[in-house]
Amino acid sequence: MDTTAASVTTHEFATTMKHHDMKKPMWMWFHTKVNDLVLFDFWIVTTPGEMIWTCLVIMVLGVLLEFIRYARWRMELANRKELMLSTNYVTRLFSFSHLLQTFCFGVQLILSYLLMLVFMTFSVWLGLAVCIGAGIGFLLFGSRTVTQAELEEMHGDKCC
Repeated sequence: MDTTAASVTTHEFATTMKHHDMKKPMWMWFHTKVNDLVLFDFWIVTTPGEMIWTCLVIMVLGVLLEFIRYARWRMELANRKELMLSTNYVTRLFSFSHLLQTFCFGVQLILSYLLMLVFMTFSVWLGLAVCIGAGIGFLLFGSRTVTQAELEEMHGDKCC
């Protein structure tokens, strides 16, 4: 059994931790304190005003996440017919629309993980901001309805 990763002694761990200036606590339970480090060492929330601005930014990121999901869905609908006509897998794989979808998926994935990490600060206020932002985003962009014209274009006929 390889134990090289776990071979750090308590003394070594304690001496390496001294070099990190940890002024902000790492909460392990939900709290309402205004004393958080959000995602990066330069994003420190210490006042109620900073918490309000941080919550607004987090809410905008939640709305943006839902917009990206909606935009990817619309791109897929718009390019479905084009991709269906292309029989070559490699052509479909490297088409501009698929590359754009892939890029948007990557941005969506990164943004999702960042919002998850914000929620994991265990700040009630930041957690609510994540949920409210995603909820507003879903309210604005969550409709996945397709118009009759779009259905006819996808299927090529007016028959049910």
